[in-house]
Amino acid sequence: MTACPFCAESGDRMHVHRHLVDAHPEQIETWKDANTGRMRYRVVCPQCGADYEHRVKPRSTDPTFLETFATEVRMVGFDMLLNHMTAEHEED
Repeated sequence: MTACPFCAESGDRMHVHRHLVDAHPEQIETWKDANTGRMRYRVVCPQCGADYEHRVKPRSTDPTFLETFATEVRMVGFDMLLNHMTAEHEED
């Protein structure tokens, strides 16, 4: 059983993963660095404050990429959060 770290929702990992993407999209921050033009995302663990930041589609120069693929970017970010929760907070 996996619990949503942002609300009372729980279920198997796939269910909670989809729930995170649909119900908590604001928890994945995305931006384009003004200096480098690189697109990035960040997710922060609500339990310990650890954050994971990574480049999005490193070779893409499409200025609408973050909007077009927002759901996919959130899916990757929330997968990283669930992996962190499993490894660091003993979530199943």
